Amino acid sequence: MKRKTIFRSFLAIVIVLISCGFIKTIAYHSSKSTNKDIHIDPIPEICSVNDDSYVSYDSLDTYEILMNTVQNRESHVCIVDDMVTNISWADFHSMPYGAFWMKSWRSTSRYYRNNHSRQDFYFEYYDLTPSQITAMKRQVDEKVISIVSSIPDDASDYEKVLAVHDALGSMVTYDKTYNREHCHDAYGALVNQHAVCSGYSSAFCYILNSMDIPCQIVISDTHAWNSIGDMTRYVDVTWDDWDRTDSDNNVEILYYFFGLDEQINQIESHQIINRSHNCLPNHYTLPRYYEEENYILSSYQIGTITEILRDQYNKGKTIMTILFTDQEAYTEFAERYQSDIWPILREIGYTGEYYEYYYDNDKLTWSFVLGQTIQLDQY
Repeated sequence: MKRKTIFRSFLAIVIVLISCGFIKTIAYHSSKSTNKDIHIDPIPEICSVNDDSYVSYDSLDTYEILMNTVQNRESHVCIVDDMVTNISWADFHSMPYGAFWMKSWRSTSRYYRNNHSRQDFYFEYYDLTPSQITAMKRQVDEKVISIVSSIPDDASDYEKVLAVHDALGSMVTYDKTYNREHCHDAYGALVNQHAVCSGYSSAFCYILNSMDIPCQIVISDTHAWNSIGDMTRYVDVTWDDWDRTDSDNNVEILYYFFGLDEQINQIESHQIINRSHNCLPNHYTLPRYYEEENYILSSYQIGTITEILRDQYNKGKTIMTILFTDQEAYTEFAERYQSDIWPILREIGYTGEYYEYYYDNDKLTWSFVLGQTIQLDQY
């Protein structure tokens, strides 16, 4: 009985203290505010928010603050009254060199009763010295120079984008372990030559921007690819890279996801990420690969089929693909090609003993593969 009386007395004192403001609480919210009547503990002066004084970064761009924090490898930054809701890893991997020295990051947000907010960003970096980072940047630059210097000076922007697409597809192997160091950044793609989609897209973006071709990283909840120019054309090097070689050790690269418009509809909703190129020329449009190369068939014409396959064969493509304009043209080809294909292959110069084919009813494409066996479970 005595214990209950003491506890009740203690509880009454606590309630009085709270109501008088002597005991205060902090409100933590990850994504939404509250209308509850709360009190706010003083915040350290480095990032102060209270009724009397607070720090505001109205004179600076919040995005610039975050990028400088990563550039300088600082472990923490606090943003006040400029709540950031759309920062993602793609922002950091859009930085020069893809910010390969950053390992991970997280943030916390607090929304206060007095209409102020505070957001803390915490960064973790690889254990690298400044000299090591400089040496790694040099390695990235050497790879970029090697790729860019192999492209003719008079190449069109389309040819430049295509060359970078093919170079990365030939160079990089998809990291199926998902945990190699730097697999998410440009260093992993260009130097270690193992990466996941974020590494592919970061490297692709870095190389094209170095050539003054506007490129952005596009992200969804589970994937990353790139937007070119006016943000109506997309390239996905990851999905075009099969990590396969033919019998002559030539790397096989697809072009299903080169120069697409909104037809990348297998991927959930996405957003463009790259604030370093906000002013993009509206006239800049990357042609779709099959349109630019004239690999499109509208009706069954042996001469046109021969020239489409000949052009790809002469360019060293071991996968030769035809895109059809509509379902009728696609169906007509499927019904008639078998009687003509061997004479066509011999005419274009193929001397092998067999071919294989595969088709895609959704994309309306038909592909012939020369001199090797396809594992059907890869499609």
